[in-house]
Amino acid sequence: MILLASNENPLGMPDSARRAAAEALAGAGNYPDSNGTALKNALAARLDVPADWLTLGSGSSEILELAAQVSLKPGEGVVYSQYGFIVYAQAAAHAHAHATVVPSRNFGHDLDAMRAAIGEDTKLVFVANPNNPTGTFIDATPLAAFLQSVPAHVTVLLDEAYTEYLSPAQRYDSIEWVRRLPNLIVARTFSKAFGLAGLRIGYGVSQPALTSRMNAQRPRFNVTTPAQAAAVAALGDADFLARTYELNTAGRDQLAAGFKELGLEYVPSSGNFLMVRVGDAQAVHARCWPPASRFRCSAPTACPNGCASASACRSRTARCWPRCADRGWALLLRSVRPVRSVPWPPRAPARCSARHSGAWAWSA
Repeated sequence: MILLASNENPLGMPDSARRAAAEALAGAGNYPDSNGTALKNALAARLDVPADWLTLGSGSSEILELAAQVSLKPGEGVVYSQYGFIVYAQAAAHAHAHATVVPSRNFGHDLDAMRAAIGEDTKLVFVANPNNPTGTFIDATPLAAFLQSVPAHVTVLLDEAYTEYLSPAQRYDSIEWVRRLPNLIVARTFSKAFGLAGLRIGYGVSQPALTSRMNAQRPRFNVTTPAQAAAVAALGDADFLARTYELNTAGRDQLAAGFKELGLEYVPSSGNFLMVRVGDAQAVHARCWPPASRFRCSAPTACPNGCASASACRSRTARCWPRCADRGWALLLRSVRPVRSVPWPPRAPARCSARHSGAWAWSA
């Protein structure tokens, strides 16, 4: 089953990482390197930061949780945007903190409103760029100005899980911002573009005052030996990353063109997913459920109008569209020409998975 809602890489795991993980299994009888020395050294060289500026996590979600643990005391405040990643709310709840959810602007961050929402009790701010699940992007200039404006006693977690999907014109050097701002943590993952979602590995970059506190809270053996080895290999596999970027860009453009042809409103995305308005997303979900397709649903949040979304990765959209066309996805895709131009059928049956939220739904 293809879980479109998980935003996974349709290319799967890089062969280089697969070989490295397999070799690492020979030592699986021993505990992992709790410091992740080889991976930290590889990251330090790539990012041009000291190794002690790095924190490894079981996916970047653990970095978000660690940031909350070290920044918040019960009753203190955390600020994040409406339509933000679900882990922000979970991390706040786990820290027994008070969350201020700032209304979005065009399904993205309203940085002025977020800055105004920071109060005396605020100790943590989450910002995602690109945003998950809406795909919106914040240009470097306003983002840098916002980060500079946040009081020094407030930690900012900049969530860059989808940064590898940015176009060259969008890219910026957030690591340079970390060098200037001791209250900034940049979180990234190997789950998306690097294709290691099942191995659960991510990392945070921050100055030592924050890194030392997060590493003190981090479980000692939170990242397995195969995961560390695979991440080192994937980090050095430039060809795989380039293929991922090219495939995602083509698939995202394909979907956008199809939605435009259908006259469907969609949110321009900088991730590996698109969100599109369809009307009654609950009805789309119900019609797509049995039996050839399967949607995985998230808890509803307040979205103003109906929407569904589809993978930005061409190989997966091609496999899912025909199978779902007579069970609800026809609402989106009955006139999309690319469906007729891609190879079908796949080698194995494919089923769809997507998320819906109130009247908007999204998948990837």
